[in-house]
Amino acid sequence: MPVPALPKPTETDIQDMIEEWLLLYHWVVLPFARRGTHAQLRGVLPTGLPDILAIKDGQYRWLEVKRPGGNLSADQVAAHMMLRSVGAKVDTVYCLEDVIEKLGT
Repeated sequence: MPVPALPKPTETDIQDMIEEWLLLYHWVVLPFARRGTHAQLRGVLPTGLPDILAIKDGQYRWLEVKRPGGNLSADQVAAHMMLRSVGAKVDTVYCLEDVIEKLGT
């Protein structure tokens, strides 16, 4: 009997894992993509901001969470370019392993 395929994780599932790992390693986590957050901030912050701002030991990283195969929207590309133009570090990540590779512990 064939084993059923596991469901693919959603972006929310991936973001939850990433946030838990960041908190475990003492990062301050500011999630911008939580349910309703984008709607609450519409008109206050530019559209396309990454999902998470992680801060630790004087460094900060913007993390855009995508499920494998996911693509950035035009607004996200523009926002990431704007952040990078002022020296911000912005990463698009597809799984927890990507975050560990970029940030370490």
